Amino acid sequence: LFVSGVAPDVKKTDLQREFGEFGHVTDIELPLTAKGVAFVEFDNARDAAEALDELTGRKLKGMVLKVRMADVQKNNKNA
Repeated sequence: LFVSGVAPDVKKTDLQREFGEFGHVTDIELPLTAKGVAFVEFDNARDAAEALDELTGRKLKGMVLKVRMADVQKNNKNA
């Protein structure tokens, strides 16, 4: 998932807490080169879709999260 509207002081643990309630999160990236965005990866597409529906518009540390499916899937060994 691609997440925008991420507050500057949000940590991976904050995102794990928010997104982890929808399923098993396999990876969270907070790119240093792109402020205010994050990538959250689930091991199950249904969990990711549920998180997208439920977390879009939720406030985290004063910022409103916007969640959408990431355009690019990471290359992984299982693909």
